[in-house]
Amino acid sequence: MQVLVLRHPDDQRLTALLPGLAALGAAATVGGFATAPGTAVGIALLDDDSPEALAAVVRLAANNLPLVALLHARNPERRSRLLAAGVSRVIEGPETGERVASEIQALVEVGGPGHDRLRAELLQPFIASTIESWSLMASVVVHTSSIFRKTESRMQGDISALIHLVGTSERLLALTMGSHVAKDLTVAMLNRLVTEPTDEMICDSVGEMINIIAGQVKSAFVGTPYEFDIGLPTIITGPNHEVRHRSELPCFVMAFTSPFGPFSLQLCVRTREMNGQQS
Repeated sequence: MQVLVLRHPDDQRLTALLPGLAALGAAATVGGFATAPGTAVGIALLDDDSPEALAAVVRLAANNLPLVALLHARNPERRSRLLAAGVSRVIEGPETGERVASEIQALVEVGGPGHDRLRAELLQPFIASTIESWSLMASVVVHTSSIFRKTESRMQGDISALIHLVGTSERLLALTMGSHVAKDLTVAMLNRLVTEPTDEMICDSVGEMINIIAGQVKSAFVGTPYEFDIGLPTIITGPNHEVRHRSELPCFVMAFTSPFGPFSLQLCVRTREMNGQQS
């Protein structure tokens, strides 16, 4: 695991956190913004919500990086602004390295005690399908940059394609990316015959991509507890748009890097399925 830490003037505060992070097996990189292969977590040591601080948060969040913000004291307004900027969790009050490490572990541990099984049986087919679909339809190589849980409804992108996976349990799949990523993806899917695609073309391309991803996984899941049918895709556009889901459905974000920029695939699934049980 790699932890990207925004530099903070209070070096003693940062020093106090590092032992707890090291115990978690994390390698801290102070001042880094770029993601690396594998699970990466950003920690913002913030005591304010100044434009500069929020801009740093947005830069990290734009890379689909799970981000933890630390505030010295409880402040609901600042907490709301940080969450709106893309922070995954806000820790308020005196923090210790152990507490921060615990929060990070809860954020990136996929599925609790059975997370290895969950990733292999449920998430890995979606990851493999995404890699294959982007290669087939857009002739590009994409890589996973992180996998983490999320609870907030705000999406890190300008366009999302949603599709319900209808089966014995409730699942929602979302493909999200920035407008420039969606545009370049569309151009590639149209064999570069169009260089300035219309909004309709872009929406159609993103919708087609999630259909292909879901279709491949559907075939892989036939005869398993995860078997499902595919609903019709829905497109949501606009900065800071939200995808609301039932609060009891844990959501897992599979973040990817591509030549066009970052994008993510989000899967919300009923809790029982996390243990390989049918609902």
